[in-house]
Amino acid sequence: MKNNKFLFITSVFFFCSFFSVVAQEQSKHKFVLLPFYSMGVDSISLTTAESILRTEISKISSMEIISAKQTKTVLSGEICSESECALDAGKKMGADKVLLCRLSSLGEKVITQYFLIDVKNENEILIDQI
Repeated sequence: MKNNKFLFITSVFFFCSFFSVVAQEQSKHKFVLLPFYSMGVDSISLTTAESILRTEISKISSMEIISAKQTKTVLSGEICSESECALDAGKKMGADKVLLCRLSSLGEKVITQYFLIDVKNENEILIDQI
């Protein structure tokens, strides 16, 4: 379990390093971090990872991050686990970029997949997994 948490936290910080490069090019844009989607990861770890990532992004980026509360209100309880849903959510909130993260448990490991979506151009500009 310790190895699982270490991998999980490492993957969150790994993503932050990628995001810092993208964020340096942006200013005064709106950004949405969608609620994390999980398969087999407990809800406390999921919420904690999302909170850590939201905090780290706000520290390294000049973009306006749309609040978690507003995001959940717009989603109306809908679980957003695909790029198409993320794009629609971004349009509804007037965002320039949307980040979708999926965490999946695979034995002792947690696989982190993330998709950074450009709402205006309607395409995925960064896709990776750890």
